[in-house]
Amino acid sequence: MKNILQVTNNQVTISTLVIAELTDKEHKNLRELIEDNISDFNEFGILEPYTIKPSKGSLGGKPIKFYCLNEEQYSLLMTYLRNNPKIKEFKKNMVKAFFEMKKQLENKSSNTDLQKILNQIEKQNQEIQNLKNQLALQEEINPFRGFYDNFTPRKRENEFAYTRKDWMLLLSECERVLVEERKNKRQLLLSRGGER
Repeated sequence: MKNILQVTNNQVTISTLVIAELTDKEHKNLRELIEDNISDFNEFGILEPYTIKPSKGSLGGKPIKFYCLNEEQYSLLMTYLRNNPKIKEFKKNMVKAFFEMKKQLENKSSNTDLQKILNQIEKQNQEIQNLKNQLALQEEINPFRGFYDNFTPRKRENEFAYTRKDWMLLLSECERVLVEERKNKRQLLLSRGGER
């Protein structure tokens, strides 16, 4: 029964041509029943007629008009039909077929949604890794190394555009230079003291 259903606009549908064939009803009678009660059927979704050309070898060349019914419209049509053993069997099989098809669609959409979420997570992880790499490179480079060579600061384009991190790096550089100068002064004093 699965192959008689089709998916139209992400909705499981069945053609009135298939229903007529499997219930031994005249398609013309089914179509007229739907058209006589079209407002009832439209409560469950707007029904648009479709047409197909008759197969080669059939009598007449007039296009065949049919409808594709969703599950609710199909159920309504079945309630309007008189029951006989063949229609009862068809109804039972169709309930199973609609259920199975909807289940397949739900699984397909949930798998697609899950894959989209996994792709987004992977993309975010890649962006985080790129940012970490950029930060690691920036931490290795101290923009103030050599800034106070010989106690003569170099000019910056905007001397007030410092971040907290810049100030900490500048302070570290100043401390490093001061420590070196103190060592140099001690050695100079020690060497002068040794000369006397």
